[in-house]
Amino acid sequence: MSRLPPQPPPQPAGEDDGDRDDDGVVEFDLAEPAGAPDVVPDRARYTIESVKHAFSDSDGTSAHQQRAAYLEAVIAAELRVRTELNDAENSAAARNHQRDSRLRRLIREAEELCSLRCPGRKGGGKQCEYIMEGFDGCMAVHCNTATGCGTHFCAYCFATFKNSRECHVHVYNCLESINPNEHFCTDADGLREFYNEKKRRRVGAMLVSKNVKEDDKALVMAHVNAILR
Repeated sequence: MSRLPPQPPPQPAGEDDGDRDDDGVVEFDLAEPAGAPDVVPDRARYTIESVKHAFSDSDGTSAHQQRAAYLEAVIAAELRVRTELNDAENSAAARNHQRDSRLRRLIREAEELCSLRCPGRKGGGKQCEYIMEGFDGCMAVHCNTATGCGTHFCAYCFATFKNSRECHVHVYNCLESINPNEHFCTDADGLREFYNEKKRRRVGAMLVSKNVKEDDKALVMAHVNAILR
């Protein structure tokens, strides 16, 4: 930030035509002339032109010229400070806008990760993305809907398999199972909390992979927790 220029040191008052020192140099009083406006204490109200006008009736001595030059420098510095403050405010507003846009993108991606979808692939390698929430029963799932891909997968860890037998064997021994050594899960509340925790981990991993700052990460996770209630 700019600093105001130092005020010239006041010179001792002398006669109207100035005092001469031992070297013959004339020194003039730098005090404001009688009747001049109080420019310095309230300099924000003045422009450079108004300062020149305020001293237009001066006697033209070098002292008054120095005083006017000093006031011009003060006001110029004031204008520079204001310009820098405005630039800083504009930069802060631009940064806030960029952050808001980034947060909106992260929240949309987090919401997408909170929709558990079939991990299978359709023709051409396209992700199936069939939403498979809101069920209980056998956790060896077959995506055989009209719009599905026919994939067999474990509804705990979302591993995919070639056929139903392989899928059932895995589900029985799945390390993420909340009902070990069983194919079925009828605990709807427990399953819902299991999936919610899986969603939180997915979102957390996404935020870490993108090197999201802690403050922004906390905002995204707060949004996720709100929609998972």
